[in-house]
Amino acid sequence: REQESFIVFERNLEPRAFAEDLSGRLWIGSQISGLWLVDRAAAALTRIAGLPGSNIKWVEPDDRGYLWVAMQNALARYDPRGGGVRVYGLADGLPAGELSSAHAWTDQGEILFGYESGSVMAFNPFAFEINETPPQVQITGLQSSDTPLALRGTTVTLSHNQNDLTFAYVGLHYGDPSQNQFRYRLDDYDQDWVEAGTQRSVRYPRLPPGDYTFRVTAANSDGVWNEAGASLSVTILPPWWRTWWAYALYGLLFAAGVFAVDRFQRRRLIAREREKARERELEQAREIEHAYTELKTTKDRLVQQEKMASLGQLTAGIAHEIKNPLNFVNNFSGLSEELVDELREALADGDTDEVEAILADLKLNTSKIREHGERADGIVRSMMAHARGTSGERQQVDLNALVEEHLNLAYHSKRATVPDFMVEIARDYDTDVGQVAVRPQELGRVVLNLVGNAFDAVREHAMRVNGQYAPEVKMTTRRVGDAVEIRVEDNGPGIPSSVREKIFEPFFTTKPTGAGTGLGLSLSYDIVTSGHGGTLAVESEEGQGAVFVVRLPASFA
Repeated sequence: REQESFIVFERNLEPRAFAEDLSGRLWIGSQISGLWLVDRAAAALTRIAGLPGSNIKWVEPDDRGYLWVAMQNALARYDPRGGGVRVYGLADGLPAGELSSAHAWTDQGEILFGYESGSVMAFNPFAFEINETPPQVQITGLQSSDTPLALRGTTVTLSHNQNDLTFAYVGLHYGDPSQNQFRYRLDDYDQDWVEAGTQRSVRYPRLPPGDYTFRVTAANSDGVWNEAGASLSVTILPPWWRTWWAYALYGLLFAAGVFAVDRFQRRRLIAREREKARERELEQAREIEHAYTELKTTKDRLVQQEKMASLGQLTAGIAHEIKNPLNFVNNFSGLSEELVDELREALADGDTDEVEAILADLKLNTSKIREHGERADGIVRSMMAHARGTSGERQQVDLNALVEEHLNLAYHSKRATVPDFMVEIARDYDTDVGQVAVRPQELGRVVLNLVGNAFDAVREHAMRVNGQYAPEVKMTTRRVGDAVEIRVEDNGPGIPSSVREKIFEPFFTTKPTGAGTGLGLSLSYDIVTSGHGGTLAVESEEGQGAVFVVRLPASFA
């Protein structure tokens, strides 16, 4: 046979017992939450209410369709067909003590079960007579707050301030009436029947005006229900100011007032105010247009300066980075020239072994030259791609690789401008981040800007303290639910609260004049929020470093 499938129920039941009744239904007894019915088709569980305990020791069906449920200190008979519960305790001859999970059927149809104290009991489920007569249900009283109300018939009409109602009811039955069970429901208020147990009254405070029907049913101690039950119709009238004729009066008065005011004001004010408003709007429009033109020109100029400065720093960093593969190319080229001279000597001497060895070294050198040439070519292509900017199209990219690439670019750019710059870079990349749809060039500028600011912060702090201080910058990526995060953390001087409030505003900067335009973080904020539908936030306390958090939707489309 093909492999069977498993049905998983996502509940921490701590099951103690399992049983299947005559109808093939599966029951679970939990030691922490009572009795449960299993719906195999829907892979769902339903908890059974009405049992006096939640620590189930064992569950056994009998031949009449009842379930016998042993709890910690009681034995109950549950009727799956109607939901009735009959509890057996001291009054029925059941000894006191805690029941154990040990039980078994005998050949005579009895159930043997044990106690934790060591005792053993035997009982015959068929020895208990079932009282098939359901109790007669009566609604015995109705109170508004603490005031009893007279009941005449099955209909009651109340005023709006008589809306705090308490219904009292009783089930008339002479066989163990204290064990009678009740259900009630207030139509148009309760969504379903409420299992009340042995409770004989219910309160509904602050009922809104409307028509209601209170229904109650009862079962005797053997679980036989009186499905007809009893009912009482209640109408709560609205206050006079919420009646239909009151609302009609309100509407008429309001319409009359609006009409009178409109006629009075229309002739005297409309023409004059309209002219004044037109003049003010024209003047404001001219001022706004002039200010907008000046602001747009200034912003475009500063944005271009910021981009050119960023590109210059990036180019310097890439030039510093490209020196390493070029040095390798030069070194291996020099070695190859020397090997050519040695090859001529070996050929002249006829030393074939030496010739083979030199040729092998030459082949290795050329492969190294090609390897580092390709590395330099890749760096140049990255620089050209960054210089071209973004096309505005989103692409699926490896977020960790993008962050690592621009972290290295920022570092080499800083080293190119500040040769003695030293910083410890920690990386904590979450492999679950995976591919994310972003605008790579724009997001790369954000990473360059945030990392560059972190480098500036730790360097300035190191120059200021001039002591035992190790600059450190940490890059972190994380998947958080339906989003991904990029965190840039430094152990610099932190950001005062007065600065944090303005840090993403255009043209705001704490750097000296000429050292920055104040647009880097503002542009980064626009890229993240407007361009990617994400958020950019800062977490910092003065003297305790700073963390910039970029959060992007993982399914950005």
